[in-house]
Amino acid sequence: MENKLGRRLKQLRNEHRMSQMDLARLLGVSRSSISSYENGYRHPDHDTLVRMASCFHVSVDFLLGTENQNAMLNDHYKEVLGEINELLQ
Repeated sequence: MENKLGRRLKQLRNEHRMSQMDLARLLGVSRSSISSYENGYRHPDHDTLVRMASCFHVSVDFLLGTENQNAMLNDHYKEVLGEINELLQ
């Protein structure tokens, strides 16, 4: 079975220049748990998955690989920021 969560988690962690230990501390899990998630040996519980998504500002669906929403979220944030700037002018 393909490990989309592990690949995306590792990709996001590297993009944010975080070590496995850095992410583990943020999420309140062990470094070995992060390694197990990335390598597909274990899956995070619901609460940990939600904290991961929040940490990286992506959806849980994106983390799980059911949606390729990361780009859409960025576009949405840009649109919202543009609307806020218009209102402030």
